[in-house]
Parts: sequence; C-alpha cells; structure tokens
Amino acid sequence: MHRRGIGLAHCGSCHLTFSGITAFDEHRKHGRCLSPSDLVLSSTSKALRLVDGVWRSPEMTPAQRERLRARGATTRTRVGRGSTN
Repeated sequence: MHRRGIGLAHCGSCHLTFSGITAFDEHRKHGRCLSPSDLVLSSTSKALRLVDGVWRSPEMTPAQRERLRARGATTRTRVGRGSTN
C-alpha cells in the first residue's frame, strides 16, 4: 500500500513511512536506518508508535495541547489592523 499525504516522510532505504520530518530524522543516524520501535524522540523523551503503517510521534497530553493553543493565540496577528498616519 502506498501512503501519500502532506507531511509524511518515506525512507527510500528501509521503506518505512513517518508522520513527519522529525521522526524521520531521528531514525536516520550516521548514514543508516535505526529501528523506530527502539527510538526515543529526543524532543519528547517518548517512543514512536506505529499507527496504520505510519510511525508517529507520541500523542500530546491535554496540557501540551493547551499550551500549544495558547501560544498560537498570542502569536497571531491581524492583517490590516495598523495605524494609518
């Protein structure tokens, strides 16, 4: 089965598919592929999980989701809402 989608990263060497570039990069070290089941992401200190044939980063906790939402709300800017002197 071929998987396609925005954000998926397929490895041409071991033919595994990852949910994003971070997970893909973690599995390629020193020019070789590491087993995703043995990896722990350095950014989260948690293991990858296999879901529907795609290796994925661990799910975020509710607290992590809320922090991400709050950060997004504070960094959004409104276009066209400046002073016009």
